[in-house]
Amino acid sequence: MRLVVLVAGTMAAFAANSVLNRMAVGSGAIDPVDFAVVRLAAGAAMLALLVGLRLVFQGRAVWPGWRGRVSGVGGLLLYLFAFSLA
Repeated sequence: MRLVVLVAGTMAAFAANSVLNRMAVGSGAIDPVDFAVVRLAAGAAMLALLVGLRLVFQGRAVWPGWRGRVSGVGGLLLYLFAFSLA
């Protein structure tokens, strides 16, 4: 049951993200590239917060190493800008 709730929450968050993206960019309130940069900065801040909290409460941070980081970052940037420009 817990998994169902987590999956449903994740799907709702992705749907809300899409709606907010289209509302902001579609109305001309913000440029698509600027919106992608804001999303990237917000995501980086949240990731830093989560890693910091794990460090505080568990005494260690998640860091599997540098392997695969370049392709992961490249894929994320491609997704961000393609989604915002679509």
